[in-house]
Amino acid sequence: MKTLLLIQTFIALHFSVSAQITSPLLKANFGVEADLRANFFNNANTASGDDWFRTSIAGSGIAVIDTNGAAALVANYFSNPVTRKTTFSRLMSVPPYTVSNNKLLLDAVFHRDYHGTDSTIFAGGSNKNGMHPGDWSSTGPGSIPDKNEFLDAMVHLRRDGVNTFDSLWMFGAVSLENTNGNRFFDFELYQTDIAFDMNTRRFTGFGPDAGHTSWKFDASGNI
Repeated sequence: MKTLLLIQTFIALHFSVSAQITSPLLKANFGVEADLRANFFNNANTASGDDWFRTSIAGSGIAVIDTNGAAALVANYFSNPVTRKTTFSRLMSVPPYTVSNNKLLLDAVFHRDYHGTDSTIFAGGSNKNGMHPGDWSSTGPGSIPDKNEFLDAMVHLRRDGVNTFDSLWMFGAVSLENTNGNRFFDFELYQTDIAFDMNTRRFTGFGPDAGHTSWKFDASGNI
């Protein structure tokens, strides 16, 4: 069974940094309650409220992921079931820096991961998020337990206002193949462009501080 788990990280670049929220909330006019639908919040219709995808529910809230061509994809799933395993990506439904509902929308991406035996998996060893990416190893090919199988991943960035100095919000979501067993995931912000070399099967392009990039604050809380 596929289930969706949401995590939300709040970064206020000028004043403070906070962590996840754990109850249904609208933050920066974006719903964080694991239902995915614009103009629908906490099991009820709402006149506004952005989210990942659109429905027929009326309201001023928008879907941040571009779903053009979705009908053709679904039709192909039925006519050619093997394509259900195929990977694809979609970007934001509006251009970057669009202002909608008095919020500055920066970027969004949705990715459907390949389902089944994959060419790049962490097949063994310790590959933790806090490690130096250069030390990540054993990257497939192979298959993994259902509880660790990512099917979908999506990320969205926006400002809680119309200005580039307003509070920055990052929203992330994943869907998994199975809800049984224990697993941990998080969303990491890397300052550099990390790349994976298929020949060496190693990661490159990581930051200077143990593979990360430090955000250093002054006495006033500014980066």
